[in-house]
Amino acid sequence: DVSMQAYESASNKKRKGKDRDEMLRKQAIATHNRMEKILMNCWRCLDSPKMLKHLVISMGVRCYLALPSRAVVTEGHCLIVPREHIIATTQADEDIQEEIMYFRKFLVKMFAAKNQGCVFTETVISMRKQRHTVVECIPMPADLYSDAPIFIKKAILESDEQWSVNKKLIDTRQKGLWRSVPKNFPFFSAEFGNGGGFAHVIEDEAMFKPDWGKEILCGMLGEPAQIVLRAKRAPLHVEQQRVKSFKQMWHKYDWTRRLEGGDLHAKMKAKKQAAAAAAAAAKS
Repeated sequence: DVSMQAYESASNKKRKGKDRDEMLRKQAIATHNRMEKILMNCWRCLDSPKMLKHLVISMGVRCYLALPSRAVVTEGHCLIVPREHIIATTQADEDIQEEIMYFRKFLVKMFAAKNQGCVFTETVISMRKQRHTVVECIPMPADLYSDAPIFIKKAILESDEQWSVNKKLIDTRQKGLWRSVPKNFPFFSAEFGNGGGFAHVIEDEAMFKPDWGKEILCGMLGEPAQIVLRAKRAPLHVEQQRVKSFKQMWHKYDWTRRLEGGDLHAKMKAKKQAAAAAAAAAKS
């Protein structure tokens, strides 16, 4: 009977639709729960109980500046961290990218006053694990810094032979990192000062060491990488002293003091108002 067949067909479609909706609902719940677990266990998210808030140096709108708790390559080694849980700066929006560059700008100024240059590195691997990305700032003496681009380029080209069969080196000096590396690819990058540098797309994540970039920089600085990168966390009072010393050095260059709530915000606001009043008076 045609009407019965039509009824059964409609009923089957309806049941399949419900099954599909239920499957999608369960997938959404599982994804949400997995992400909640990742955020709660994240060492970089400000709301996570595991986040070491005493290592924060200054707080921007979209990023913050902090000191590392381990694998401290040299004095002044610090981290620019997006406040949002993102796994690569190539996936960040323009506001985050702009603020990263702002932090970089003033870190470069601060270390230049000490006759040092800054190498900024980012290592993005195991993207499925959704690790919170950081941009590491590693200062070094000016004479070593001038050789850093050649040294790191050579290291990537030589070591890369065991990692991949595609293009080994991406030059980010023309277009910048975020326009040079595809969004959904793991990578290592090293950039110098306020400019670009080099990046490598990681094809075999199992072969790539998370601390590879720091090993290279330890070699440049004459630091024993095996000791530096495997060292345990320093005692709390040592970390607090490191933070205090860095804050004293950073205070003069800390642009976040101009933000609302910062000690320079009222002064900047009053200065703008005075300038506006003077301009209005000049016109009248």
